[in-house]
Amino acid sequence: MSDLLYFHSSVCIPRQQEVLFYLRVVREKLYPLFQNIDEEVDKEMVGVEEKLCQHFNPETGDPSNFYEILNDKRIDFGLSLCEMNGYIALLAIAGLYHLWERKVIEFLFREIAHRWNRQGFKINTFDDIKHNFLDYGIDIEKLSFYPDLNELRLVANVIKHGDGNSLDELKNINAKILTDTGGLGEIHTGTWTISGVDLYPAQERLDRYGDAVSQFWDHSQWVASGGEHRHRVRPPS
Repeated sequence: MSDLLYFHSSVCIPRQQEVLFYLRVVREKLYPLFQNIDEEVDKEMVGVEEKLCQHFNPETGDPSNFYEILNDKRIDFGLSLCEMNGYIALLAIAGLYHLWERKVIEFLFREIAHRWNRQGFKINTFDDIKHNFLDYGIDIEKLSFYPDLNELRLVANVIKHGDGNSLDELKNINAKILTDTGGLGEIHTGTWTISGVDLYPAQERLDRYGDAVSQFWDHSQWVASGGEHRHRVRPPS
């Protein structure tokens, strides 16, 4: 009996649908919330102004100082909201990668278990995933969507670990998530935020990464590039 990796439609389609569902929820429910910063700040400032007015005496107080305090509060709330929005957007992007990683590892474990004893067998890293695909003659680095998938992996690592090797790699490949899109109300994180790094997780970046993950589970791609069945080309090490 040959050792096979089987990209059947019953495997690919549900996983692709799960990715598309994840992306739809993030696009429709999450990203629209980031567009109402001024409105949210206005709501918060109503209560702030009321409290300040209670302690402000117009006969003895300096009105310019009063409005300066209000303006400072508005800026503080705006920055806090931008920080939350940026970090939440990054978490959504990181979640997309971990969804891909978890499903790929599950797929590999199930397929490999048809032939090999799973005891002591581990797939923990991106390199482990690539190595196991290579065992079946699949070099995922040569797939058309790999650059975006790899960038997604690096972004997820940066979100988790902050400044380090993955951020350096993103800079080396001139990843677009490192630059402003020029859009109004750009979502941004920086050294002043929880993430501690400068990233611009605009929806168009999520869309690009999402397309890569969705294409990975595109059943027609695997059929067109050699068929659903992949034979192991070397014994497990």
